[in-house]
Parts: sequence; C-alpha cells; structure tokens
Amino acid sequence: MKPMHLHGDTAWLLCLDVRTDYLTPEHPLFAPAAVEALPALHTLLGHARSTGWRVMHSVDARRRAATVKGLEPRPDEAVFKRMGVSAFTSAPLRARAEADRPLAIFLAGFGLATSGLATLIVGAELGLSMILVEDAFAAAAVGDRTADEIARVVMAIAPAFGTLTTADVLDIDRARVVSLRRGHDDNDRLRE
Repeated sequence: MKPMHLHGDTAWLLCLDVRTDYLTPEHPLFAPAAVEALPALHTLLGHARSTGWRVMHSVDARRRAATVKGLEPRPDEAVFKRMGVSAFTSAPLRARAEADRPLAIFLAGFGLATSGLATLIVGAELGLSMILVEDAFAAAAVGDRTADEIARVVMAIAPAFGTLTTADVLDIDRARVVSLRRGHDDNDRLRE
C-alpha cells in the first residue's frame, strides 16, 4: 500500500460526543477512562488544527450536556447534531463525506461503544478510510459489563472496519480503506 500524505482538508478529525456527561461520576454515561483520554484528545485536536485538517464535531441532538472545556468547537468547525448512533445519521455530515471523500477520517471522543463503533462501521460501509484513535476514546459501562470490558471488545472489533492508531503516533502510513458492499458478508470485504 502507498503511504497517504495528509495535508489541509484531505484529512478530517471527527470528534464524537466530547461532552461533560462522560466525565461526571453520577451520570449514567460516565466513562472512567474519559479523564485519561483528555491528553490524547488535546494532542490530536491540536495536531489537526495546526496542520489544517478539517475538524468536525458530532453530538447526540437528544442530549444537552456541555462540551468539555478546552475541546470546544471553534467558530470555523462544523457541529453536526444527529438523532441516531452513528455520526453519519446526520444527513449534512454524510453528504459532505460522500462529496469530499477525504483520504482519512480520524475518530476520537467519548462514546466508543456507541457512536464510535457505529460511525466506524457506517464509514467503512460508505467506503471511507476510517481511523480510530484508541487513546483518544473512552467507553461507558454497558449493562453489567465494565467500561474496560466494553473498550476491549470494541478495540477487538474495530480493525475489521478501519485502522487503529494512537494520538502520539498518528500512524497515517498504515491507514487503509475498508469498504463493505451492502448485502455481502465478511468474505466479500475489499481492501485497498
């Protein structure tokens, strides 16, 4: 595979659910690892902004939590409100992704088991190069499963749909496109 050279808006950073409810211990969405993910989120956001990547934010329109201080969208950064789990349930975001076809979409945020995984899968179905920045994500507990258990499961599933990297590495040269054609099973995956 040829290395990707990302500059300007050929790369996107899509921040998912960077909201205070994931940092609040008494909230049902509390994700203990969210505090640990903050330095990587700051690093990633700083890198994206300084290199001219297109930075976008996706939030669940049904929740009213505040954005985490220091990670707020800038006036030139789009905020897409969604009604479903995947960020691509926002029609304007999906249309922009399909029109622009960025070389890579980096995902980071707090809804790892929900919006993170759903956005990764739908992005792969759309034929987009999805890169999950694992240390810039956090998962909440689900049912009787701990947040750590949920994160391990998601990280085990994620490579089937995109690339895993960390904020300090940003392993762009290993990024690949995983395209899932609708109506086909895992044996029909196309990899570039």
